[in-house]
Amino acid sequence: MEILILSNEDQDRNLFISCLSADKSS
Repeated sequence: MEILILSNEDQDRNLFISCLSADKSS
């Protein structure tokens, strides 16, 4: 998994999407 340097907004959205993806796979 790559870690990208993003703006705060992008980080929040990325984290949100990551949580959704984790929920779907589990």
